[in-house]
Amino acid sequence: MKMEIWNIVLAAGHSTRMKGTHKLLKKLEEETTILRYTVKKISANMASKTLVVLNRDFPELENEIRDLPVSIVWNPCPKLGISSSLAAAIESLSPACEALLITLADQPEIKVEVMNEVIKKYLISKNPLIITSYRGKIRHPILFGEMYFKELLNLKGDQGAKLLISANKEKAHIYYEDEEAPEDIDTIKDYRRLLKRRNEIDLCR
Repeated sequence: MKMEIWNIVLAAGHSTRMKGTHKLLKKLEEETTILRYTVKKISANMASKTLVVLNRDFPELENEIRDLPVSIVWNPCPKLGISSSLAAAIESLSPACEALLITLADQPEIKVEVMNEVIKKYLISKNPLIITSYRGKIRHPILFGEMYFKELLNLKGDQGAKLLISANKEKAHIYYEDEEAPEDIDTIKDYRRLLKRRNEIDLCR
């Protein structure tokens, strides 16, 4: 009987917009990179297992998370975009997996509470598509049930599951979050804003 929900963490991008160090290797805390921080947070949610999709062009990323309770999946064709990472993840699933929670490794501000609410919404409704709306904007995490696995496997290009979500939005259940969506950390400006926000939070404690 299928009972498991798995996290899929997409981390196979080439970080082309971040000069110098790969964006996921940027330090978030003294000894913690964005990748390690985000993966630790995601793996702390209610899901049964966490798969992290990596790019073999950046083997140092594996070193950041190899001691965490996650499984690593290598994307054989990362140049084909996010769709290739989704396909690599789908091909690595156990038959016990009935739903996927899709997340991004470059969103360290994603909240465990939000991920858990999306999972709970699925467990209650069994709707195979649960999307998160942050003040009207659809962002991650997104949950897909098994009926969408084949379509996720056959996606093409770097649009990820956007077209699949758009085509099925009316059937989806939506989890509404009344705050700004987690920011993708793609550029040095994004990174500096992230550090500033974290510093402001620390000063308020």
